[in-house]
Amino acid sequence: TYTMKTNNLGILEPTDGEICTNIDVIIVPGLAFDQSGNRLGFGSGYYDKFLNSQSIEYKIALAFDFQVVDKIDIIEHDVPMDLIITENRTIKVR
Repeated sequence: TYTMKTNNLGILEPTDGEICTNIDVIIVPGLAFDQSGNRLGFGSGYYDKFLNSQSIEYKIALAFDFQVVDKIDIIEHDVPMDLIITENRTIKVR
């Protein structure tokens, strides 16, 4: 059992317990994605910081098809997704 606390971004985080360091798959939220796997997040870099600190085999985005756009401008620390799954299609990036 984990004790959860809401952080300053409104996201529940465990405050104690075992830290998982061997992650094979992660589902990553976003506002929009492009066909190259680039992601528009919520502006604070929370997920990019986490993804850059881990060795994760598959980064998967679940989105509605309207969230897949032509191009998203990225910056140096942005981490692309490996797979984008919408209600209409699956986009394999890697």
